[in-house]
Amino acid sequence: MKDGILSTIAILIFSLATNPLCAADSLSLSPDRRAKFDAQVRAMVKSYCIECHGPEKQNSGVRFDAFDFSALQAVDIENLQLAREALSHHEMPPEEAEQPLTESDRKILLDWIEDALTDIAVQQLALESQPRLRRLSKREYNHTLQDLFASPSDFHTLLPPDPISDSGYDTRESLLMISQVDLKIYMETARITLDKFLHTQLGSGEKERFFVEAEDIYHHCRGTAEVLARERAPVSVSESEFSSIKAAHDRGPITYRDRKYGPLPFGFVPEGVVEGVDEGIGFARLHSQFLLVKTKQRAGEVVVRVHAAATQGVDGSYPRMRLESGRRSVQNLKVINAGEYDVLAPRSDPGIYTFRFRLENALPIAIGSAEDDELGHLFFAISNVARNEDGILAASTEGQEDLSLPGKAKIGGALGSQARSAAKQTQAANTAWEAAQTNFLHLDAIEVEILPAKNDPANPWNLPQPDSPDAEATLAKETLNRFLPLIFRRPLTEIEFDCYHELYLQQRSDGQDFKQSLIDAFVAAMISPSFLFIGKPAAELEHADSLAYASKLAYFLWSSPPDERLVGLAASGKLKDHAVSASEIRRMLDDPKSERLSATFADQWLGLRQLGDVQIDYELYPDYGPELAALTKRQTIETFQKVFHTGKDARQLFLSETTLLNDLLARHYGLAPVAGGELRFVATPQTRQPGGILTHASILAMNSDGKQSHPVKRGAWLLEKILNDPPPPPPPAVPDLDPDSAETKHLSLKDRIELHRRQNGCIRCHEKIDPWGVAFEEFDATGRWRDTRSAPYPIDSSTRLPDGTELAGAADLADYLRDVKEVEVMSAIAKGMTTYASGREPGILDEADVDRVFLAFQKSRYNLKSLAKAIAQSPNFDDIFNHAHRAHQPPAISASRP
Repeated sequence: MKDGILSTIAILIFSLATNPLCAADSLSLSPDRRAKFDAQVRAMVKSYCIECHGPEKQNSGVRFDAFDFSALQAVDIENLQLAREALSHHEMPPEEAEQPLTESDRKILLDWIEDALTDIAVQQLALESQPRLRRLSKREYNHTLQDLFASPSDFHTLLPPDPISDSGYDTRESLLMISQVDLKIYMETARITLDKFLHTQLGSGEKERFFVEAEDIYHHCRGTAEVLARERAPVSVSESEFSSIKAAHDRGPITYRDRKYGPLPFGFVPEGVVEGVDEGIGFARLHSQFLLVKTKQRAGEVVVRVHAAATQGVDGSYPRMRLESGRRSVQNLKVINAGEYDVLAPRSDPGIYTFRFRLENALPIAIGSAEDDELGHLFFAISNVARNEDGILAASTEGQEDLSLPGKAKIGGALGSQARSAAKQTQAANTAWEAAQTNFLHLDAIEVEILPAKNDPANPWNLPQPDSPDAEATLAKETLNRFLPLIFRRPLTEIEFDCYHELYLQQRSDGQDFKQSLIDAFVAAMISPSFLFIGKPAAELEHADSLAYASKLAYFLWSSPPDERLVGLAASGKLKDHAVSASEIRRMLDDPKSERLSATFADQWLGLRQLGDVQIDYELYPDYGPELAALTKRQTIETFQKVFHTGKDARQLFLSETTLLNDLLARHYGLAPVAGGELRFVATPQTRQPGGILTHASILAMNSDGKQSHPVKRGAWLLEKILNDPPPPPPPAVPDLDPDSAETKHLSLKDRIELHRRQNGCIRCHEKIDPWGVAFEEFDATGRWRDTRSAPYPIDSSTRLPDGTELAGAADLADYLRDVKEVEVMSAIAKGMTTYASGREPGILDEADVDRVFLAFQKSRYNLKSLAKAIAQSPNFDDIFNHAHRAHQPPAISASRP
């Protein structure tokens, strides 16, 4: 497509897509509301509020003396909402205020604020000239292309990160807009994808097939040996040759590679440079075997079958085999993890372990790199990643120059020195492994099959090659009519077809070939608002509102487009029927694609992305590392998913009758050993992990400073995420607590925090935050239970909550949350999922809807699928169906909502 045409389309789409839905920068209160403020409220604000929120002092950055009610800004509206919450919870004015607030005055203030916020919300609703729209998030865009191209590839690698809302969600409609720079990236992604998947001249239909006996692998990482590794890499053989080689292997004696692959040590295993081990991740270590196969393919499905066996360790452990694939360049690896297995098969009868992945994920295009054109190999690394007390990280001779080559035995310089050092490490490590009788992985053979996308009969974008101009014209129309409705997630209008068909014809007449002209038309469609935005109705279509709802519903429940059934029901108008939509929601929640909802919501509701921001001190916690951190996150997400998909009561999230564990997690928590690396639910004693997910290591570690437990962070997190009562942000310039201070080192952390907050004038907020976090003092910075007798300073997890309740620690807190704060905790989940689904924070006009959703959740005995269904059928979610209705919906506060 010519740059001029492309730029014109981009600018038009940009102006459409980023057109604000609400044109007002500020809003005003009605004369009646202002008059009531002057008559009744102004004096109260002066008496009760200005001392802490006036010109001289602004607690939490909030000021109430300078409101202009004829031009309220966003910050003014937010401050009114904060005031409403504080007054409702009797948190304002503070108990020590000189003038206490009478209940009659509190009611007058609350009534006026609620009336003012209602006025504002009604104005905002009236200013919305069309239903709310938002761009596909990066995650949703990826799933959309996976459905569209029938491939589990990662399509979103070029896209920039999505902005995250203050509440932690990537669905915030006001943040998901598009810039011209973004559009160029979307265009580039669409073009790369279509180049890989749209084909009009099929290949031979042959897979690439490789069968490699493990004892025949030649792969060294340096010098002449590296060149030989590429030259000697296996080449594809025909189907008959492959079958013959495999049959001969199956008939012959079992012959393993002479190398045995032992386990790694516990704790942090660095991927890069390790002094005394090797020079970087690109050089094979002793627990890994590298392998290359020759291929020029860049898109398609790869199936790898590894014939492997195990020697069980004296401790009962087995090796855990990981397959990684991608490219190796000098000292670096760019690979994906294709999967892992606990290898249990004995040496007398090796097992076959199958891995499947997409070639385009393993070999993503490096934009602007000549490496892509020169790449002629696919790289594999097979490793034993089991952990063991006697595990060793050591260099392998295969990570260096091959000293057995003619003339290489006496090689000098750094290359020779490193090779001989690796040989010594290899011998010493093998001797140590043998003496300790650790587990070993044994490799027998490796099968590889690559089915190029252009030869894949399941690829819907493989088109026949037209043999005449008439056949070409017919195929172009058929292809546009077939795929444009899938791109737009609804039926195609006549105007839309004409537009994209005309674009195809223009490109064809300008000299582009048939395939590229089709690609140009589809690229234009894939950067249109109808593709990039959720909920954009096509006014020309009957039941356009129902079709937009179907799209919105699918992205909530599946994070991907509606399927043919849902679109059909929407196009016929049947989806508007409450019973029909309820049936469809149940069907969709029973579909495996709903696991995207449960996993994403758990991650974002609990704020688990913060785990990656904490730098754990590996010197203090040598058993902790990135692999364990990833496992703890999986533990929390999959625990939530089990409750969600099995229909269990959501209150069980805060119980610990069973815990999701594998060998590493059990060891971390100090629980009874669990065999193998597969995660599974096991019964655990209540004493070490009370409170279910609250005492998961993911949550406790992300709310630490990497060295010490952090009651303030843990308390603030619990208030915000679990009780939906976030504390105000800390004031600027307050110094952090120094955990190494000689003056306070003899004190418990609870006592140090008490001293710190009194010295820095922070006691008002900390009285609300700290008691909740102190209850978790039994757990260190990595979320590991610690014996108070061996801790470096006194451990005191007893606490007194703001309501006066005395707790001994995390177990008591879990009971308290379930027994006393049930409504608050369950309301937090309901509000979180409502915010995630709707793409915005519920406002005052939504409160009746939010109450109805919560009551349905409560009535279902806190069934999370029932919560999702109630949200999907609520006016707060369904703006299109209820746009007019909601303008007249009075705000209401249910007795069930705190």
